[in-house]
Amino acid sequence: MKGLAIVAVLAALPATAAPATSSPAFDDDPAVRAMHDELARAMSQLALPRAPKPYYLAYTLWDVASTRVDASFGATVSASTVPLRQIAIDLRVGDYAFDNSNTATGRRLEASLPLDDDYDVMRRELWLATDGAYKSSIESFDRKQAVARAETKDADDVGSFSTEPAARTVDATAVRPDLAAAAADQATLEALAQKLSAVFRGNHDAFTAEVSISASRGRDLFVSSEGAAGAQGIAVVRVRIDATSQASDGMPLHAGTSIWAPTVAQLPPDAELVAAAERVSRELSDLRKAPVVDDYAGPILVRGVAADQILRGLLVEELGGTPPPKSDRPGSRNSDGALVSKLTKRILPLGVSIVDDPAPRKVGAAAVLPSARFDDEGVAPQKVSIVENGTLKRFLMSRTPRKGFEHSNGHGYSAGGAPVRAHAGNLYVSSTRAVGDAELKRRAIAAANDEGNPYLLVIDRFAERGSEPEVLEKLYVDGHEELVRGGAIGSAITLRSLRDILAVGATPTLLEYDDSGVTGTASIAAPALLFRDGDIKKPTGGQRPPPIASRPDLPAN
Repeated sequence: MKGLAIVAVLAALPATAAPATSSPAFDDDPAVRAMHDELARAMSQLALPRAPKPYYLAYTLWDVASTRVDASFGATVSASTVPLRQIAIDLRVGDYAFDNSNTATGRRLEASLPLDDDYDVMRRELWLATDGAYKSSIESFDRKQAVARAETKDADDVGSFSTEPAARTVDATAVRPDLAAAAADQATLEALAQKLSAVFRGNHDAFTAEVSISASRGRDLFVSSEGAAGAQGIAVVRVRIDATSQASDGMPLHAGTSIWAPTVAQLPPDAELVAAAERVSRELSDLRKAPVVDDYAGPILVRGVAADQILRGLLVEELGGTPPPKSDRPGSRNSDGALVSKLTKRILPLGVSIVDDPAPRKVGAAAVLPSARFDDEGVAPQKVSIVENGTLKRFLMSRTPRKGFEHSNGHGYSAGGAPVRAHAGNLYVSSTRAVGDAELKRRAIAAANDEGNPYLLVIDRFAERGSEPEVLEKLYVDGHEELVRGGAIGSAITLRSLRDILAVGATPTLLEYDDSGVTGTASIAAPALLFRDGDIKKPTGGQRPPPIASRPDLPAN
C-alpha cells in the first residue's frame, strides 16, 4: 500500500525496521516533540472513574502539500496547491486480549493540526483530540464488553491486538513539504494539462475532454506508546486523461487512461504523454463507429489492464485477513471474508501464484511506485506469498489477529477515520504454466470452436469503477478482431470462476490505482486470463439523444 487519500504515495525504498534508537533530527522536530510529549501525558493522566486507562496510543501525522490542476480542451479549469496537516489517533483501552477495537461502530479519530511549527498550539490540538478519542474508546469498550458478557466465548477468538516489536524507521528524506517547490510544480503541471487536453480540440467526436493532474509531496510521521517511531517521505503524481462522447444511438461513451510517477520530474517525456492523449482520442472516435455488442455466452479473454481490473474486483479485497467487526448486538455476526473457508484450498488454476511484495520492481518497462516503509500501525510491510500453485496459503494481516494468523505482516491501512484493516500493496500474479500471446489466442479460438461460437469476446479495459467493459472486441475464429461497444458482465464470472480459468498469459500489465478503502494507492500486475465461461448482456432501453447541433469548432492553439 502506498500513499494518502489525497493521492499520495510513500516514496522511500523498502527497508527492514531497525531497533529503536535516537535520531536527533527526527526527535527535535516540533511536530514529533508535540506528539511524543502529549502521548506520554495522555498515557499517564487520562483516566475516568470506573473506566479503564489507555494501554496503547499511536499518532499518525500526514504533513503534505497537494496540487491539483484541471484543464479542458487546452484551457485551465482550476489550479490550486493546498497544504495539509492531518492527525489520526489510535487509542485503545482494555488490553491486547480484549479492547475497544474492531467493532461495527468503531472509528479512528482524525483532526487537523496547525500548519505552523508551533509546538504549544500543536500540543493543545493533540490534547483536545486525544481526550475525545479516549472518551469514544471507553464507550466502544463498554458496548463491546456488554455484548461479550451476553455471549459464549468464540473459540476462534485470539485477542484484539497483536504484540509486535517496536520498530524505529526514520527516513532522512521525510521532510516538510516545500511550498515554493509545490508552486513551481503547479505551474509546470498547469502547462502540461493544457497541452494534453488541447489534443482533443480537433476531434469533433470528443464532447468532453478533461485532463486532471494531482501531485503530492511531504511526509508521514508515526509514534506510539510502545516506543515505535517512523518517518517516511510522500511523493506521487497522477495524470488522468478522460474523454466522453455519445454514439448516434445516444449510448454514452468514455475513453481514458492514467499515468503515474513518484515526482513531476519523473513523469514520462511530454511526447509520450501527448501520444497517450492521442490514443485516447482515437479510441473514442473508434467507439463511436463501433456496432453494439450482442448478448453473448461462452469463453471470454480478459487481457491487458482488464485482467488487473477483474482480479481487483473479484479477489483483491478478499485477500485481507482482518476479522469482521464485532456486532453491537449479542448473537449477531457480521459476515467473514469469502476466502476464509478456502484457506489451503485451490482458488486459482494450478501453477498460479500471487505475491504481495514491497521491494522495487519493474513490470515490463513500467516501474512500480515505491512502497511504504511502514503501515498505519508502524509495522514494516513484508513480502507475503498468498497463493502458491493455485492454493490459498495465507492472508495479508494488520495487527488485528485471526486464528492461525496472530501477527501482522505490515498491511494495516485506514482512511477517513475507518478502522485499520488489512489491504493489498503491490500484488504480482504469475503462472508456471503461462503461455505466450500467440498460444493464448489459439486456445481462446479453440474454446470458442468447442462452444460452436463464431467468435469469443475479448475485454481490454473495464470502466474505472463497475463491471461494464469499455474496450470490448470480438475475436473471430479466423483470427481477426472487431471493436464493439456496450454490454455488461452478467452473473457467470464470479470468484468461483477463477478456479476454472482455461489459460494464463505470460506477460503482465501493471495497474496502479486509488484504493478507496485506505489512505493511498495500490498496484496489481497480472497477465491475460482466459475464462471458461462468461456472459455479456447487451444494453437495453432507450438513451438520451446526443446533442442536436454539432460541436463548435475549436481551432488549434
